[in-house]
Amino acid sequence: MKKQSDLIKERLQNVMLTDRGNGVDKLLISLKSDILDLLKSYMYTDGDKVNVSLDVSGGGDYLFSITARADRLIDIGKMID
Repeated sequence: MKKQSDLIKERLQNVMLTDRGNGVDKLLISLKSDILDLLKSYMYTDGDKVNVSLDVSGGGDYLFSITARADRLIDIGKMID
C-alpha cells in the first residue's frame, strides 16, 4: 500500500503533466510556422511537407520531432550576399 505522501506526489505530477499538455496544439501551430519560415531560407518546401510533433514523458520532459521534405535546396550562392 502506498503512503499518503506518495499518493500526493503522484497526483501532483499528474496535475503538472496535464497542465503542460494544455495549449500544446497552439504551441505546435506556432512552432511549425516558425520552423517553416526558417527552413524556407535553406530549401524549397511548404507547410504540407513539414511535420512537427511533441511528446511529454512521464517525467515531464518534452521530445520534439520535426520532419521536412524538400523539392530541392536553395542555391548556396543566393544565400551569401
